[in-house]
Amino acid sequence: DRILTFKSEGAVQAMANGRYNIAVESSSDMFKVVGCVLTAKNGAYSATITMSGTGYDKLFLGTGEDAAVAEAHIEYVADAEGAYAFTFPVAQLEVPVAVAAHSVKKDSWYDRELTFRSEGAEKIVVVLADGTFVIIDGGEGAERA
Repeated sequence: DRILTFKSEGAVQAMANGRYNIAVESSSDMFKVVGCVLTAKNGAYSATITMSGTGYDKLFLGTGEDAAVAEAHIEYVADAEGAYAFTFPVAQLEVPVAVAAHSVKKDSWYDRELTFRSEGAEKIVVVLADGTFVIIDGGEGAERA
């Protein structure tokens, strides 16, 4: 007979369906994420990150070397203030994700790592004019309260 013991400390629980403002750590001060909305739906995640500037125009999930020969990249979308935002799938929280960022000025790819932090995540709630609020549930509608 054998006894197996599994420790759960440090384990990350899946986030409930919804949209959350979360923190993102970048491996480079030159690749500064100023905002992130994480969408959780049925255990899968996607993130929309907003950059501090407009110096990077494309992202690639992987290395710069792979990005340079890839045909498909993640293109930016400018928000209302002109900031560049990128949306892409996130496989796991709390684990560094390899991302290559394309510099507009130098026309080169740079390897970066982003870590999406679940601690301190804030579920996005929209308050309506009548005082009620809507909790966004990950794209399948809303719960009105």
